[in-house]
Amino acid sequence: MKITFGISSIFLLLAAIAMLVMDFITYRQAKSFSSPLEAYKKHPKNWLVNLLFFLAIVFAFLFIHFDLNMDAEFKIGGNIKQGFVNLGLIFQPDWSFFFGYGKYSFQESVVWFIIKTFGIAYIGTLFAAIVALPFGLFASHKLFGNLAWPFEIILIAIRTLPEIIFALILVMFSGFSYVSGILVIGIHSIGMIGKLYADQIDGIQKEPMEGVLACGATKWQQIHLAVLPQIRPNLVSVALYRFDINIRTATILGIVLGADGGIGYYLSTQANHYHNLGACIIGILILVIGINAVSSVLRKRLL
Repeated sequence: MKITFGISSIFLLLAAIAMLVMDFITYRQAKSFSSPLEAYKKHPKNWLVNLLFFLAIVFAFLFIHFDLNMDAEFKIGGNIKQGFVNLGLIFQPDWSFFFGYGKYSFQESVVWFIIKTFGIAYIGTLFAAIVALPFGLFASHKLFGNLAWPFEIILIAIRTLPEIIFALILVMFSGFSYVSGILVIGIHSIGMIGKLYADQIDGIQKEPMEGVLACGATKWQQIHLAVLPQIRPNLVSVALYRFDINIRTATILGIVLGADGGIGYYLSTQANHYHNLGACIIGILILVIGINAVSSVLRKRLL
């Protein structure tokens, strides 16, 4: 599909402006009025909001029509008909490829690559959950006040780049291997887990902290005796939540990292072999749904 950006790109800009103006108009601030009549006169103009929303939709469709030319790409015909044929092949997975028998060895099976994907996500998350704890402590404004800002900025910087960009950078140092996958998952997760740790710490009660401080405790004794006991279940819950996300992320790392990167390698190499692709999709669904179910049960028990 050829994408050109000409004068019709202005339509996309106009759509964005319309959405921003609509957001500004609908933004609610606490105000006081002297009478119900004054409050009625200054109520939000719903017709203007609806008009802006309508214009945003129109401009977006105009951009799609003129710049992306998507109406030609999705004409009822060859593309869509062939798509349904290929979809039917996906629902007929090659089970020998899934389990690794017949002409496939176990090391070539979907099951083996799913195990590798799980291992990358698990080790990466465990590494991040441990390393993120000091970052979360130092990024807590309740514990360190304005000194927390540098650590908060570091956590923001870590989670700014997508995992795929991290992978492209790390392969220059550790090569196309599972080590790169673990580092990608681990380093990127530190940014999110550390931020959530800091939020949990900022939400704790002050009384236990003040109590141990009155007894002459140092800052680190205060953290050990009054802070960590309050947040320990929440820390585990945060790590489990991130593990759910990392399982999904790990499924696509193989596209960049190759065979050692997990099931994502097969997603790229088997994209046109629909029976094999169907086996890969089934494996991913089993992995993601299973981990999500177990993680949800554990989080409910902890909280």
